[in-house]
Amino acid sequence: RVVVVVVIRIMSHSFLLRMNTIGTIAVTLLAILVSCASFTDISHTCVPTRATSALTPARVAVTGFERFVNVSGVDEAIVQLEFDVDMSSCFSWNTKLIFTHVVVSYATEERLKNEVTVWDAIALTPESSVIEGRKMAKYRWRDVKDGLRGVRVDVDLSWAVTPVVGKLWRGSERMGSFTMPGEYVPPRERPQAPNGGGRVPGMP
Repeated sequence: RVVVVVVIRIMSHSFLLRMNTIGTIAVTLLAILVSCASFTDISHTCVPTRATSALTPARVAVTGFERFVNVSGVDEAIVQLEFDVDMSSCFSWNTKLIFTHVVVSYATEERLKNEVTVWDAIALTPESSVIEGRKMAKYRWRDVKDGLRGVRVDVDLSWAVTPVVGKLWRGSERMGSFTMPGEYVPPRERPQAPNGGGRVPGMP
């Protein structure tokens, strides 16, 4: 009986040792493969261009305001944007998705640096990374107080590339600058249906 117990213990120890060795080798090989895959993508560059011209830098501009008002002592704006952007150069075999966003930054007496994201999008394919035309900002731009009137604002196109394997990397380019209006811009009035019902022609 003692001999049988010893043999079982030896076999069990040998099996666990082998499994541990195999697991260690597998993890090591996986780490090496991931490192090699990430290394092959290091030289890849991301250069956003215009969708209408691959040789011209991307363009994002604030073209107007849906509203610019003061709400309870806090300035609030919804901007109109115009895009001519092609982010397809940021894709490679190792790209899972690209998160693109438009950031406005400015300085006020209250804070020297303010950054607000006014629009964003996720692209899963090179085709879906092409952004063209006029779009309304997705998010309201709110100041901490009432310091937006007349300030100088910078517009940046920023992006974050999520790889299949490896490290997430980011980029950003200055698109331009503009000056906020010196006076508030009231919200645009929408046509109302007659008698409080029905549909106005030309309106959804």
